[in-house]
Amino acid sequence: MLTGLECPGCGAQRAIHSLLNGDFVSALHFNILTIIAIPYLLLYALLLAAEKIFPGSRSFCRKLVMTFYHGPALWVILGIVLAFWLFRNFTPLF
Repeated sequence: MLTGLECPGCGAQRAIHSLLNGDFVSALHFNILTIIAIPYLLLYALLLAAEKIFPGSRSFCRKLVMTFYHGPALWVILGIVLAFWLFRNFTPLF
């Protein structure tokens, strides 16, 4: 913490460790953004795997990937990460 502010990823490793040990509440406390991002990342992996396993679903999977993981979606994700960072560092709740 060079600046004294926590980055959006601070606590991610502890959150994943707590989640793997079954302590969901602690995982949310350490870094809620990481826990929320896990299903989003798993969906991406599932869509990529479905393209390879089921060739007939390629166009459908590609369309979903382009919608949720490229273009404007990246700006939305950047906005969420920035909002999380601001909220985490400048509100007394965390």
